[in-house]
Amino acid sequence: MADKKQDQRLLERSGGFCEHCHNLPDWRGLSRHHLKHKGMGGTKHVFTDSEIEMWCGICHDAEHGVIDKEG
Repeated sequence: MADKKQDQRLLERSGGFCEHCHNLPDWRGLSRHHLKHKGMGGTKHVFTDSEIEMWCGICHDAEHGVIDKEG
């Protein structure tokens, strides 16, 4: 479960911009992107701020193969 205080710190760090493409997000907003995939750390791993970036929906979907960012 996401920690609301951590979410606030991450949003403040990002300044409202995607930490991957550095653009303002579209209607999907920003979401947590785990730099160390959850499957590699297990569900009990507590992710630190340095292991998470706030990514826009386009970058996050493209990273996980949901959309083709170039198309």
